[in-house]
Amino acid sequence: MTQGRYFTLEKSGTPSYYSFTMVKKIFVFSDLHGNVAQLKRVSHLVQEEGADQIIFAGDMGFTLLGNHIDMFYSLGDSITQVRGNVDPSWVFMNAGMTVPLMYTSITAFGRTIGITHGDYYDSWSQLSIPLTDSDIFICGHTHVPVLGKSRGEPYILNPGSVTSSRNGFPESYAIIEEHAITIKRVDLGTPIEPMYLEL
Repeated sequence: MTQGRYFTLEKSGTPSYYSFTMVKKIFVFSDLHGNVAQLKRVSHLVQEEGADQIIFAGDMGFTLLGNHIDMFYSLGDSITQVRGNVDPSWVFMNAGMTVPLMYTSITAFGRTIGITHGDYYDSWSQLSIPLTDSDIFICGHTHVPVLGKSRGEPYILNPGSVTSSRNGFPESYAIIEEHAITIKRVDLGTPIEPMYLEL
């Protein structure tokens, strides 16, 4: 059983703290860049995966989403979001919404998960969040999926981009479960080999 409290943005954009138990699956994605078609695909994948928590690692493309912004905040009941470099703070303020943090953390599966976009803080060691070698550090920004572990450091996860991937990779997202992390293709919902790591 997992218990904890974490910063989450509800559909209204109002920040709150949400207590949770029994997290089974976390859907992680990044770098949407206002692509409505890919947002619709992500919405389908969240349901298909049966994810009960969502982490977004920044670069929403707020102004490009326009009237579809509500679709983003309707992806799930609990969305943990950080702000990326394409979304300046004023776009949220002008919309009467709380500005997402540049980095934050949640607790799930007995681990601390540190989250940032990766443009300003590109290393877990730069965050004022204590992460151990059993914890997870998530970032985006590069549009390149990364999944790895070095001795004495937290697990490193970049889910890649759901829009405009780079370095020959397909658009991608990640799934975190209690004992594994998997990076998958957005178009097929299937794992990208060999991007699977047991925790």
